[in-house]
Amino acid sequence: MRFRTVYRWSLMLLLTLFMQSAMSQIMVMDSSAFICTDVSDTARYIIINPSDSKDSVTLEIIDLPDTIQVNDFKDTLALGDTTELILSDFSGVDNGSYTFYIRVTQDTVVNDVLVVVEVDNIPPPPELSFPEDKRENIGLLSTFTWVPDGQPMYQFQLAIDSMFNTIIVEENVRISFIEDISLEEGTTYYWRVKGMNACGESGFSDTFSFSTVDLFCFNTSVEGPISLPGGDTSSFLSFQISPEIEGSIQDMNFGINAIHDSLQNVIVTIASPSGAFARLWSDICSTADTLNAYFDDEAESILECPDTVRASYRPAQPFSSFNNLSSQGVYEVIVETNMGGNGGSLIQMDLELCLVDLGQELLDVSIESVIICPSEAFQIGGTVGKRYKDSVEISVEAPEFISGIPTQEKFSTEDSIKIDFTVDEETFAPGKYNVVINVTDGPTTDTHILNIEILSLPGDTKPLTPEDGMGMLILQPELSWQSAEEVTGYEIVIGLDEQRDSIIYRTVVTDTVHTVMNSLEYDTQYFWTVNALGGCGGNPSDTLTFRTQETTSVEETFQGRLRIFPNPTSDQLIIDTELNFDVVEVIDLSGTILMIERHNPYLLRMGHFPKGIYIIRMVSPSHIVSRRIIKVE
Repeated sequence: MRFRTVYRWSLMLLLTLFMQSAMSQIMVMDSSAFICTDVSDTARYIIINPSDSKDSVTLEIIDLPDTIQVNDFKDTLALGDTTELILSDFSGVDNGSYTFYIRVTQDTVVNDVLVVVEVDNIPPPPELSFPEDKRENIGLLSTFTWVPDGQPMYQFQLAIDSMFNTIIVEENVRISFIEDISLEEGTTYYWRVKGMNACGESGFSDTFSFSTVDLFCFNTSVEGPISLPGGDTSSFLSFQISPEIEGSIQDMNFGINAIHDSLQNVIVTIASPSGAFARLWSDICSTADTLNAYFDDEAESILECPDTVRASYRPAQPFSSFNNLSSQGVYEVIVETNMGGNGGSLIQMDLELCLVDLGQELLDVSIESVIICPSEAFQIGGTVGKRYKDSVEISVEAPEFISGIPTQEKFSTEDSIKIDFTVDEETFAPGKYNVVINVTDGPTTDTHILNIEILSLPGDTKPLTPEDGMGMLILQPELSWQSAEEVTGYEIVIGLDEQRDSIIYRTVVTDTVHTVMNSLEYDTQYFWTVNALGGCGGNPSDTLTFRTQETTSVEETFQGRLRIFPNPTSDQLIIDTELNFDVVEVIDLSGTILMIERHNPYLLRMGHFPKGIYIIRMVSPSHIVSRRIIKVE
């Protein structure tokens, strides 16, 4: 589409008017009668009194809008004289076409010359109307509208992404709407518009988004065979199809399988309860005797010569006339057989209606996940909604050790329901499970997935070190124990009696090793236990004992050197001492002896050990010395 521009003077009004009175002739030439106020703010007119005119003339401007300024042009022109009329300051003038007059007086003769100036500017971005921004459930054949603002042309864009990288429709239109745009179901679209005129293009409007309806499609069939007559007379057969499902039609398709030795004389028409109708074909080849066709507005071609294998064809009259009508009522399929042939049979007809999915959940479930212990029962509830029918049925699919029983089998719209669940403690296995709740109103089914996590008691744990009855030379011993399954932590309890009446130390940790933070007393027997903790309670271990002992450390009696370095270490560890130990042991925090060295100087290579904390225990006949070592990568 081509537009005028501010520089294309050939589209301006070129007005040359000859006025005659006796022997006089006056010319007014318009060479700049169209302006764009955001580009130029002046309009120019040339006025000529030809040399062959009778006499001089006087000029006067009549009916010019007050806001437009006029320059000091000559108001008297002698023979052959010329003046330029310049109009300016259009800032207060609305866009449009304006007329004024140049009054020409010669002697006693007065004539008015009509002059036109057109005012415009680059248009502002249009204001979108429908579909509104973020509108849902728009139909699949939609009209788009925006506020008209007098522009001669608009560009419309529709895309499936907000950046308009994938534009599916782009059209230039002269009106402020565009009709019958086919859309896909369940899709989010983005649209925008810009205005265009002789001065240029506006920016695009704000981008609006909307989503189309989800469709629910179903078939209603007529099964044959049903005899179709032939012969020398015309006949009409009427078949009634009554869908049971209520909704607004968004798409309709029709399938037919028939045999007739004179199909060219057979006409099939479908009529809706509200009076809309569509004819399936108008002309068909004379050689056809078998029809197996599926009619769809989206098909590429109309039916001319059918194939014996089912194929899709566009109906002769579009099914879109059924759109937005109610699906309920009696549909008539009228089969007209004109003169000719011996007849045939109708094998099957299928009416497919696609309705707007109303989006109403059949069951509004109160919860979606449950965490329980084996001995617990639980209940879920909800409210029944209506989609296509007034009642629903509910069924439950669950692992064999979980039973879910609705309080009744059928529920009506807006009923409150409850489903009680129990877990068989004898056969259950802890873990995460899905329970499926199916809700159906007949034509449609909603499925709700209930996530159930069944916890168990924590597994058994076993204290490892210090071993039962062990003597300890240190007052802040390191405790270790066997890990248990299904735990969230471990409770460490140390007391002075087996009944745990005199507890002196209690803490909760997540690791399987713990160093007592408080110093214990020398020469005292302690009782300790580990309680494995989980979501369903605790599982205490056996109780073990240990005794702290008084001893003299090597540092108190040995005046020589004892250095262990480097600490932390990544590999090599050196023990520099003048004391000869019988054995030097490397022990992990579980109490396992990983390495033994018996020769001084003591050089321990720990490069192959994982990073962590280790105990270096050095034993002589009279002393046991322990040091903590950190192994790094």
